Amino acid sequence: RALPAAPESRAASPAPVRRARRLGVLSRVPSRAMASTLRRRRGADGPNDAADDSDGKAGGGRVRVPTTSATTRGSGKTFKRAFFVLLLARLASAALNLVHDCDETYNFWEPLHYLTHGHGLQTWEHAPRFGLRSYAYLGAHALIAKPAAWFVRNAVAADAAHVDAAVSRVARVAPFYAVRLFLAVASALADAFLTSSVAETHPLAGSVTLASLAWSAGCFVSSTSFLPSAFAGVCVTCALAHTLKQQHRAACAYCVAAVVWGWPFAGVAAIPVGLDCVRRRGFYQTAAFIVKPLVITVSVSIAVDTYFYGAWTCSVLNLLRYNVFPDEKGGGANLYGVEPATFYLKNLALNFAHGLVLALLAVPLGLIAGSKRYGRVDGSRETHLLLMTTHAPFLCSLLLFSALEHKEERFMYVAYSSLCAGSGAAVGAFFDICVAKSARSRVAAKRAGRKPPGGLVLLAATGAGAACLLTAAMGASRVAALLTGYGAPARAYALGLPVRSIDGGSIDASASTGTETRRGSDVENVQNVCVGDEWHRFPSSFFLPSHSYRLKFLDASFDGALPVPFEAERGGTSFGSIFLNDENRGEREQRVADAARECDYVVEYVAPDEDEPEKNKNAFGAVASRPYLGKNSDGRLSVTDAKTIAESEKEEKEDASSEEGVDELDPPRLRSERETSVSWRILWEAPFLDAARSPALSRAFFVPGWSSKRNVYGTYRVYGKESSL
Repeated sequence: RALPAAPESRAASPAPVRRARRLGVLSRVPSRAMASTLRRRRGADGPNDAADDSDGKAGGGRVRVPTTSATTRGSGKTFKRAFFVLLLARLASAALNLVHDCDETYNFWEPLHYLTHGHGLQTWEHAPRFGLRSYAYLGAHALIAKPAAWFVRNAVAADAAHVDAAVSRVARVAPFYAVRLFLAVASALADAFLTSSVAETHPLAGSVTLASLAWSAGCFVSSTSFLPSAFAGVCVTCALAHTLKQQHRAACAYCVAAVVWGWPFAGVAAIPVGLDCVRRRGFYQTAAFIVKPLVITVSVSIAVDTYFYGAWTCSVLNLLRYNVFPDEKGGGANLYGVEPATFYLKNLALNFAHGLVLALLAVPLGLIAGSKRYGRVDGSRETHLLLMTTHAPFLCSLLLFSALEHKEERFMYVAYSSLCAGSGAAVGAFFDICVAKSARSRVAAKRAGRKPPGGLVLLAATGAGAACLLTAAMGASRVAALLTGYGAPARAYALGLPVRSIDGGSIDASASTGTETRRGSDVENVQNVCVGDEWHRFPSSFFLPSHSYRLKFLDASFDGALPVPFEAERGGTSFGSIFLNDENRGEREQRVADAARECDYVVEYVAPDEDEPEKNKNAFGAVASRPYLGKNSDGRLSVTDAKTIAESEKEEKEDASSEEGVDELDPPRLRSERETSVSWRILWEAPFLDAARSPALSRAFFVPGWSSKRNVYGTYRVYGKESSL
């Protein structure tokens, strides 16, 4: 039986409306709102006549289209597609990304190595009397690294003498990459969530945001960095996505986690999220959204820190106190270097190229696209004002951190996703401005009886596609420049050192140096790898080829503070050496006392003009070289030229023959000088970019066949001691 006909005929109803009515989703739609919605779907943005603009929608009112199950399914598809693209990019970062910051190595990877393997290096920030670093953050990642280490110890039998060298190397570094894999998946999920939320608000902006997040060099570097600011960036990304969905409770919770469990200064990126919540929910409800997660996160942080430090500790307060209220001695973050106000602009230009320009233009373009005069009249203007919430954290972070004297690249990690959302919002706003201009031009031409102009919308769409392709090209070029120019240090420790088991047996057939038992150590046959001015490029102890290796520091040109080994027998994380200080003052006990005796291997960088004079032939006919073993009080090298054992024995006999007396003008050689007469040979070497002698453009971006001709490369080397006394 047929139902009575509706006031407007079925044939006159547009097809989308008929389908929605059959599904029971859209029962009644006001005629003008329906017409505006359909025009937006068709892309027509100009009013057909004066009556279309009479309902006030041109004044900025927002047309609320009912949420349908189809919209929800579309959002889910967008998330899945974005996650797939982002996961591929993040997995590439997990496998190829370098350790770019020495703080990442010594403040996070080394304590994690101690929690995982029982030995590692401790900085002053992890000393209990300072307690600046949160063990809640480290402990969460230890839950991933420790099972991975247990698996490779038992299933792969790492450090066993019968294991192949390549297998042993992979097993040693497996916990490192297990953590990176976790960071990659977490970053991909958060970025896909933000992308789908932006795409629901503005599809074109979501597409450009996805391209920036997936292909920019900055996100490649930060997404798998083991740093609190990177973790805070993931939390802020989730908070922005929830803000676009008007889920302010979850947004506030993520912001609190970013500040307490991540990095306290991430709070500046959370300000726009809080202000949007206050505007929509009110002050008291916003406070309620913040207080509950704040109590939980702070309680967990204090409990975990107190357990590991052995005394009541709140690392968040300690970090704020040190950086914001330094003592009268002149301490604080400025001890570790200051940079000009343009530091972040230059760095962001390298990592995001034109994306930085778009993000800076997002606010003015959004205001223009959201205005009554230049914006579209289909109710989409308010979307540009809503998208400002996503890129406001980037602007706030850039302004605050640029005003500080101490600057580091990792500080801006917290706002990288916001920058990408800003570039997408800028492209979306520019596209809407062009569409609105084209629509008004068509209406004016129709009224005047002229042929309507065309091509403006197509030009804007082409520009959006070109921006995405340029992001991919510039990002790939920058990442390639980093990997080819600065990738040698990680390979030097992972591949250049011979694999040795705990019992001193050599797994790697190329090993030629002897082993030595260190008294007072829990591990016999410890192999000391010494590093001088290249200490800041050490990737972490996870890259050392076996459990018996330890890193030591030479007394080189750097006079600042260096880490010391955790002392498990004296409490481990609850004990801090007296030689750790917060004044960046180097201590003699942080360096090796007798480099020639204590060092089994030396890793160093040799500049191009220092390469050839260093080489010579030793007694066995192999290419030998003298590494830099530090300085004496007069600044000279602590070893003489490479000598054979026969020469050393001859000097001992000459000194022993003078028993009747000692000539004051020609005293015998000191025993310590004789004992430092050793021979070294090069075990491994690879080219390393000499940034000071290479042009800025060719070293910043890699172009095949062009960069290699213009850049200058030194040599990164691993030296092995041929004989030790």
